[in-house]
Amino acid sequence: FTRSNLLHLILIIEIVYTLAFFIFYLIGLHKVLTPLEVLNAIIAQPALILIILHPFLLWILLNINTRRNTAQIEELQSTIAKNHNKIEEVYKFIERLRQGDTQYQFSASIQQDKLVKSILNLREELEKSRQEEEQRKKEEQQRHWTNEGLAKFGAILRENIDNLEVLASKVTSNLTRYLNAQQAGFFFIKEEEGEKFIDMLALFAFERKKFPDKRFKWGEGLIGACALEKKTIFLDQTSDGFVDITSGLGKANPRSILIVPIKDNDNNIHGVLELASFKVFEEYEINFVELVAESIGMTIASIKINLRTQELLRESQKQAELLAQQEANMRANIQEIDELRKQAEIQLHEELKFKETVDKFIIYAQINKLGFLQHINENFKKFIGFSEDEKINEIDFSSLISIEDKTKFDNLWNKTLETNEKTFFELKFINRQNKIKTVSAFLAPFSEENEIQYAGFFALEITAEADRRKRDKQIIETFENYLISVDLDKNMQILHFSNLFLDILKYTSDDIKNISFLELLPENKKEEFKVIFSNIFAGRRYRAKKEFVTKDKNMVIFDTLFFPVYGIDNQVVAIKMMANDITEYELQKQAIKQYEQKTTELQEKITNIEKQTNLKLQKTKEEITKQYTEKVQKADIFDSFFELMTSAIVLIENQTIIYFNKNAEKLWGFRKQIVIGKKLKYLFPVDNRIADDKKYLGNNLDKKLQKEPQFILDKELQQKDALVDSITFEIENKRITGFIIDFEKK
Repeated sequence: FTRSNLLHLILIIEIVYTLAFFIFYLIGLHKVLTPLEVLNAIIAQPALILIILHPFLLWILLNINTRRNTAQIEELQSTIAKNHNKIEEVYKFIERLRQGDTQYQFSASIQQDKLVKSILNLREELEKSRQEEEQRKKEEQQRHWTNEGLAKFGAILRENIDNLEVLASKVTSNLTRYLNAQQAGFFFIKEEEGEKFIDMLALFAFERKKFPDKRFKWGEGLIGACALEKKTIFLDQTSDGFVDITSGLGKANPRSILIVPIKDNDNNIHGVLELASFKVFEEYEINFVELVAESIGMTIASIKINLRTQELLRESQKQAELLAQQEANMRANIQEIDELRKQAEIQLHEELKFKETVDKFIIYAQINKLGFLQHINENFKKFIGFSEDEKINEIDFSSLISIEDKTKFDNLWNKTLETNEKTFFELKFINRQNKIKTVSAFLAPFSEENEIQYAGFFALEITAEADRRKRDKQIIETFENYLISVDLDKNMQILHFSNLFLDILKYTSDDIKNISFLELLPENKKEEFKVIFSNIFAGRRYRAKKEFVTKDKNMVIFDTLFFPVYGIDNQVVAIKMMANDITEYELQKQAIKQYEQKTTELQEKITNIEKQTNLKLQKTKEEITKQYTEKVQKADIFDSFFELMTSAIVLIENQTIIYFNKNAEKLWGFRKQIVIGKKLKYLFPVDNRIADDKKYLGNNLDKKLQKEPQFILDKELQQKDALVDSITFEIENKRITGFIIDFEKK
């Protein structure tokens, strides 16, 4: 615009100049000319024509140039507008992408642009990464859900191993809720008169327990087919009335049905689990139900073994009673001897069957009245490790028992002989390999004419369980002796406490049982703790330093952690406190704080910082040497002082790192064993982006710093802000530069 106006101004000046020249030219002729004469004069002088016409020629050239420049400007403006629109679209796309919107599309006019193509490729990569991350999170959630569920149902199975009906009810109710299903049925296989039936043992539907009343024949419907084939059946599409015909869950019309066989490790079928839901079960949920069914199968197998064992024991007692009665009848009535003989043969047959069963599952031995073995089964022989040439009848039973349990067994044996009653106990044996084995056993006396003939020893080996209980006891004793622990009820009464808790507070166990937990706190902290306790009982954890008052009215400080303890109904039943005694640490911390305050006051009064720092280090060295003479007689000043400071400390001698405390390890992320001995570049690397940054400590290592904000680069090359003091002092004629870095203050 300016150039165009300037050219027009020149054109006007040219025209004015031409007119002036022509007028003065005519005046120079000293006569008045007519227009015709003027025209003739111009024709006679061709130069005048050029002078007159050149402004107009110049004007034509200027117009041509202006139009050309205008066209170029318009083309440039159009290009700028297109680029601006493209940049706006790219910016808008990036903003949408940052907000998680990956569906935004560029206009067709710029989709072939290289930058746009690169951004679209970036979006595809980000979308792919997001999908992979979502899939990973989903799989992780599924694994966590499965593991948590298996732990939950494992606890249910352990708690209800003695009652199959309660176990079935617990499994169906919890499985329905855990899978968000609508119904669940537990079917148990029974055998009556040689024919197998499948009875519904428990039914749970729509958050309510139902009374089961269904029975299926072997192989009937989906339940029977699942039991027969021992394979999972999953239906994700059902029609109206389909469940009522082939399912065991009634007239509901769920969207999907899952029927899983209950098997043990030997592939023996014990029952069937059936679940129905208005949603379609996912694959990981089906796998979870199969794992639960397998755990149930192993539990049922264990229950059956226990029930069979109990049944055999009851039959043994019953047979013994019948045998005694039969023997009395034989002596009383000779006429019935044949009938009694037949009955005796029957009883003998039953005893043989019982003996075979006992020999298969139980460790069994017969002990005569003198305490010597008179008969053992194969399990007992393997249990002790008898050799083939050992004479069983010459072995005293008590000689097989460990020394620590000999007195216990002698008392039990005498009690059995005196009372003629069964006695139950746990006992430790020493086998022929000198290994201690533990059994759960009972002695059953067998009498004839009210006189004990022998005692039957029935046992199951529980060595692993006994070892586990022993380890648990040792762990608890260790816990009691070396950790501070307290259990509180909802009224803040002390339910349980560790020995260390009593030792520190100087109370006896009788004292602590008669006082409230509040009485152990300072008066000014009791109301505050009541509020905290309510929050903990509501399910929250709490960690803080707490002061406690000992019996002799002294103050101790614990680093405490309070957390709720849940019962089987998922309700908080108690509060547990775990603590660490930090009284000495806090006192040292207070002493250090007081020392730092004194040091600050001294710094304000002393102008020569180098002299003041040397005095400060010398005074600190003397104080530490005096306070810790017995504990750290040969300790270096770095380990006895700088490790107690809350700041990061780095000491340098001749461009080499000679000291690096624990707080410096936290700040940089390096271990001191690696750093010490390295050159300064190791902690203060050279980086182009910070080469001239005055805030980077690596650029100010040779300067005096006093509480100046700086930053460092940690192990991952991430910037960390800090306040830095630098000091220079001499130890044993060695000049050392130190940096005190407070990385907690921003």
